[in-house]
This record gives sequence, structure tokens and C-alpha cells, in this order.
Amino acid sequence: MTIKKNLFKSFFLFLSLTIMFLLAVFTVNTTYTAQAVTPIYNFNPPNSNPSRPNPPQNLRATLINSNLVTIRWNAVPGAKYYEVYVNNKYNKTTTSLFYNVTGLLPSTKYDFKVRSYNGYTYSAFTNTLTVTTSTSSLGTPQNLRATSITGNSIALSWDPVPGATGYMLYKNNQLVNQPLLPKYTVTKLSPNTTYTFKVISMNSTAYSGYSNTITITTVNYMLY
Repeated sequence: MTIKKNLFKSFFLFLSLTIMFLLAVFTVNTTYTAQAVTPIYNFNPPNSNPSRPNPPQNLRATLINSNLVTIRWNAVPGAKYYEVYVNNKYNKTTTSLFYNVTGLLPSTKYDFKVRSYNGYTYSAFTNTLTVTTSTSSLGTPQNLRATSITGNSIALSWDPVPGATGYMLYKNNQLVNQPLLPKYTVTKLSPNTTYTFKVISMNSTAYSGYSNTITITTVNYMLY
């Protein structure tokens, strides 16, 4: 009977030691075989050194008058916009491939150059284009005024300019028409909306400077 009890105690002790050993081994393996978790995202930063765009090519003057020069250039692939410089000073940013440089003096030499921008960086400048304005000049239209205002139209008039064969009317700095007479009715407007207007005179050899700018608000139909 005593022998059986001793055998049972020995077996129980052996089993306990075996379990403790296995637990210790499992703990050691778990602690020292752990590996870093690889992130599941893949972040690619934007290009911090994009290629520089090419400068515009074939800069040229397509219209030369006493107060205005129109310059044009070829498109640059990838360009977002272009910057125009007159006499080495910034003048205008445009998305077009031409620009009308106005407000110039008759018989005066001007230097023009353009560069492109691709959203990251600027190109080099074009070669400098030198142009001399013509000697003939026209008077600036005077007394620009509204003679009738409705909810969707504005009638405008101004004093005639001697030597002018036509006029260029601008609404919110955009050309809307080239009337031959010193008057014009702008239509298709929105009620209760404010607009600005200005006009220049022209003939076959010259453009004038801009007239005074007037600001007009159309009639609000809701008041009636």
C-alpha cells in the first residue's frame, strides 16, 4: 500500500514538473520570436523635384498700334498658365496663348517676354521681343453712361471720338461687342446684378486707352 502511494506521488510530481517545463518553453518562444508588424499602407509622397517646363516658343507681335500690342506664343505641354512681362516687370497672368498689352504710349519701344508655369515651377523666359508702337493715336472715349436700365439689359452711350471707325465695349473686363457707333445695348443680363463697363476707340491703325469704368446694377424684378 505504501509503495502504491509513493508511486502515485512520484507520478504526480513528474507530471507537475513536465507541465511547468512546457509552460516555460512556450513562454520563452513567445517572448523572443515575436516579429515587427509590417504596415499595410503604402505612402508615396508627391514629386518634390518635378521637371522644369519648357519656355514658350515663337513669341511674336501680331498687332501693333499706338496704344496696344498683341503678342502670341506657342503652347507649352503641361503648362497651367503663362506670365507676361513688359520692360522686365510683371504685367499679367493668363491661360491664353495671346495677350493684349494696352495703355502704351505712341512711338515708344517696349520689351516683352513670357514664361510658363506647370503647377510646380516656372520655365525660363522666352527671348525678349522688342516692339515700337505706331505714331498715330486716338482719343479716349469720354462720358460713358447708362441711358436705360432694366432687369436684363443696359443701354450705354459715350461721346464720339474723332477719327474712330469703331469701338470695343467691355463688360466685367471681357469684350462683349465692337459697335460702330458710340452706343450699345447689352442684353441677356441677370436681375439685381452689378456689372462694370468700359470702352476704347479704334481705327485701322490705332487703339485708344480705356474710358472711365462705370458700375451699374440691373433692376430687381422682385420689387415689382
